[in-house]
Amino acid sequence: MSSGKSGKRHGYTTGACAAAAAKAAARMLLTGQSLEQIELQWRPYPDQSVSVTFPLEDVTVKTDAVCCAVRKDAGEDIDVTDGMLIYAKVSRLPEKASPEEITEAEDHGMILISGPSGPDQKPVQNNPENRISTGQADDSVPFFTLSDLADDNGVIPMRWDQAAAFLSPEGKSQKSEKNLITLSGESQLDAGSWPIFRKLFPGDAEIDRNCDTHVDPVTGTPDRQEAERFVITGGEGIGTVTKPGLDQPPGEPAINSGPRRMIRDAVASVCEACEYEGRLQIEISAPGGQETAEKTFNPRLGIQGGISILGSTGIVEPMSGRAVAETVRTEVRVKAADSTFLALVPGNTGAAFVRQELLIPETQTVIVSNYPGEALDEAKKAGVQKVLLAGSLGKLIKLAGGIFYTHSRDADARIDILMRCAVQAGASSALLRQLDGCVTTEAGLDLLDQNGLLDLTADVILERALAHTQRRADGPRIEMIFLRNSGEVLMFTDGAFTVAMEKADE
Repeated sequence: MSSGKSGKRHGYTTGACAAAAAKAAARMLLTGQSLEQIELQWRPYPDQSVSVTFPLEDVTVKTDAVCCAVRKDAGEDIDVTDGMLIYAKVSRLPEKASPEEITEAEDHGMILISGPSGPDQKPVQNNPENRISTGQADDSVPFFTLSDLADDNGVIPMRWDQAAAFLSPEGKSQKSEKNLITLSGESQLDAGSWPIFRKLFPGDAEIDRNCDTHVDPVTGTPDRQEAERFVITGGEGIGTVTKPGLDQPPGEPAINSGPRRMIRDAVASVCEACEYEGRLQIEISAPGGQETAEKTFNPRLGIQGGISILGSTGIVEPMSGRAVAETVRTEVRVKAADSTFLALVPGNTGAAFVRQELLIPETQTVIVSNYPGEALDEAKKAGVQKVLLAGSLGKLIKLAGGIFYTHSRDADARIDILMRCAVQAGASSALLRQLDGCVTTEAGLDLLDQNGLLDLTADVILERALAHTQRRADGPRIEMIFLRNSGEVLMFTDGAFTVAMEKADE
């Protein structure tokens, strides 16, 4: 598949690969047929339909589950995940409780009192057999006893979620901690509380008080029956979200909402064709993902243990800059959630300086690459109050020309801007001709220093860069430190080091 604009070959995201593998595994599980390839159809955009045939690798068939892989092809936009095998393992899940079963449990008015397990366990009101519904529709394991739910100390830790009107075992709720009450010891629920106690299977969605609306355990979106019918989990090599501000909440596998939708749609199409109405679990994995993730932004974003499954369209456009810009914006959002101060640095020179010289931690530092403008825009949206821009002269001097995408391929105006500032500082035409012959901005500054104009030119550079940046940021306080490539300080705004010191008060 080629781009109409560039003629370059597109690739396919990890999300598309996961969806294709999941569709193939589901078909093999439900039909018993063997497959060597799978056709996946989807709409990357509302007005565009795509159909791609993916070869399958490493197929494993068992009676209760099927696992297979699709190899990631990034097209001409090669990234660290190119060539990785993205696996999907599909297995059947027990049926959920029907509304009738939930209503029957509600009529029982069950109240759980946590206490010792075994012969001395506390009774459940109106339920003398000490049975608690598992939420399963069949009769194979219709109830758990209190003993089944108790921990080694004989306590049954439960959490009451007001938002979902739902009770689940400690550690399983997907809702906000502020809505939860932990019950232990002699604690008990009020008689008017939600009367059914369900032991969740991994990834179970929740059933609300009305029994007819399903709630996605990740997004909280109602009427998402697919979310509870097709349960998506992360396996080997898939990262886990540990910080707020990302597509998925903390504790969830780093499988973004776009790929989740593609996976569920693909599996749903198989179930419809096979007239299968049951539930399925889809485990996505990427062996080697933990090592590969170290080469990505994931560790800085708070995604631990593996790669992310990404792709809102399923297609890898041959434009890596778009992905980098989005990553920069995401990192700003994540780190701004815990701090009103951020240090924005173009690359390693600035990152090393703020870490080693200013003692600014990584949690308050964002490497913005060629996207300081995108970072400033996101910082304003996220409520950041103070920003320190620190980096090499060759990058930051472009801000003095109002340039906020700083890749040299598109914005190599360093010497031009230096000459413009030197004119304002009083440089002669002869000196300007010499500056025009300089290859680097540092060589230009050395020339200005030799002619006694370094300080005046530096003042102009800082004044212009600060004015353009404040106009772009439109709110946060901006300070700057310009560095040589060696890390030596060249120039800085009046409050730069003060702001850096104040970050300790965050």
